Parts: sequence; C-alpha cells; structure tokens
Amino acid sequence: MSPVEVPATGPPPLAPDVARTLHIPVPPMVRLDQRPALPAEVPAEIRRSWFSRRPLAFVPANWGIEWHERGRRVSRYRTALVVIPLLVALVVAGSYGAHLLYADPAPAAADTDTATCWDGVRAPAADCSLPSGVDGLAWVFPSFDPEGDGCVDVLVAHPEYKRPAMWTCTEPIGTGTVDITYSELTAVSTGLAYHEKLFEGAKLSAFPDEDGTIDRLVWRQPEPVDGIWRMAAMYHDFPYAVLIEAHTLRQRDRTYRDLVRSRDPKHITTRFR
Repeated sequence: MSPVEVPATGPPPLAPDVARTLHIPVPPMVRLDQRPALPAEVPAEIRRSWFSRRPLAFVPANWGIEWHERGRRVSRYRTALVVIPLLVALVVAGSYGAHLLYADPAPAAADTDTATCWDGVRAPAADCSLPSGVDGLAWVFPSFDPEGDGCVDVLVAHPEYKRPAMWTCTEPIGTGTVDITYSELTAVSTGLAYHEKLFEGAKLSAFPDEDGTIDRLVWRQPEPVDGIWRMAAMYHDFPYAVLIEAHTLRQRDRTYRDLVRSRDPKHITTRFR
C-alpha cells in the first residue's frame, strides 16, 4: 500500500533525535499510512487532506484520539458555561417570585385630600361642613361646656333671636363672676353689622395669622356701659363670636386671656390629621 500524504499544518515536527538532544519530550511518531481510521468527528476538510499527494509528515500516534478528546472537553466546558448561568438565573427568579408571592401587600397610598371633619366624618376637606348647633359651638370654642352648671341656652328664653345657636355661661374669676356668650351667627356679614352697631365708637383690633391674613376681629369698649365692661371677638371668615361682660376692666381682659379658648381657623371644619 502506498503511503497516504497529508499537508503539514504549522512548522514540521522535530526529528526524534533532535528532540532528545534538546530534552523535549516527543510522543510516539507514526506514519500516517500506519494510523488507524480517523474518528467520525474529524471535519471533512481535514479528512480529505489525508489523501492529498503532498509529502508525508510524522504526527503523534495519539493525534486523532487527542483531537477527539479535546473536542469532547471543549463541548463539556461550553455546556457548563451555558447551563450554570441558566440555573443561577432560574434560582434567582424563583426566589424573587416567592418573595412577591408571600410578601405583605404594600399599603395603599394615603389620600392627601381626605380629612376627618369636625364631626368625625371622613370626607374630602373641601366637603366638610361648617360646625353647627351646640356641638359645633363646643368644637369652635373648646372652653364652652354646655353641661356646665352656669351655662344656659339663650334661645330658650329669647326665641326672637335669630341665631342658630347662642349660649351664655357665668364663670367665676377672682372674687367675682363674668358672663361669656358663645354664638353661632347666621352669616359673617350679619355678625359684622351687629357688632359694629353694638360697639359703635369702640376700639377695633384685627389680629393677623402667621401668614399675615386677618383671622379675628376684637372690639373693646373704652368705658363701662351701665357698669358693665364689654368686649367681643369674632372670626374674620367664619360666623362665630364670643361676647364677654364683666364688672371690671381687669376681669374682662383676664377672662379673654385666660378663660376663653377658640380653635385655630385652619381647623374650624377639619380635625387634626
């Protein structure tokens, strides 16, 4: 049988005696015509080159086996590079999905437009009604206690008064007493007209809020009328007022400063959120 020729790929191998001189390990060398058949995995291009008519070359006896094993190792590495990241991704996705499945649902965002109205009803702040009646009067003026021993409903004795609510409470102060009348007016405009007439010529003071907005109007009589010192305070934008009648100037001013408590205009219709 004539030898089979294959093209030499790369530099020709060293002769065995030269390799030994250089102390280079040389695998067993065989002629290609003595080699066993190539594995089926060898590409067709290389397989065809075995039968070319070029000079013979010596190759390692285990060349075909090494080539085959190298291909198998590369295939295993490639499989590992693909499968391992895929498994990690599946584990991460599964953990995240379990977290979403068993996690507590996020609380719904609070509606900033919803408030608790003065009467305890939950509604949009703009829909809260104005306080009304005896309960509304007690809300606007926390110092007013309709259950107190000295408080009476003025409208019972004077039904001709056209106010929605009007109560007078007699409170002790110092060595004497003062009368404090809490009123819900029919409207801001009618309340202004009434107090301007009652305190004609009296000193009017306007008390601004923190932002400069007028929130209360206060009238003080400079002299007693029939032995009574009077003063009144009314909300600038809401129909509520308080009237103080005392026997001395000191009692009058002290009553307004220490006994009367009125709610902040910002919370006339709504409770603290």
